Amino acid sequence: MAHPTAQQTFFDSNPEYATLVYAAQDARAALGMALSGELDALLAHEGGIAYERYGRPSDEEMLASYLSSLQRVWAYEEEHREEALRCRALFGSETCVEA
Repeated sequence: MAHPTAQQTFFDSNPEYATLVYAAQDARAALGMALSGELDALLAHEGGIAYERYGRPSDEEMLASYLSSLQRVWAYEEEHREEALRCRALFGSETCVEA
């Protein structure tokens, strides 16, 4: 358990909500990499069995993953409105999921 005077992190404050937000942020970053060509360059350099076997997900699949992540965040925020507002007030930009 954290020291009582230690500053609480977003994840410590609400692991469920933080996990949803971080997944959406990661999906947004991956989509940006895919659209910019950065993902293709990275995969060509690093490769990997899954990439060699299946290729990379299409831009449409990356977009669908991001939108799905956003929907999960929005559903949580709708169901737990007060908690989401509390987290946004405490952690600000760390809770941002939209570009």
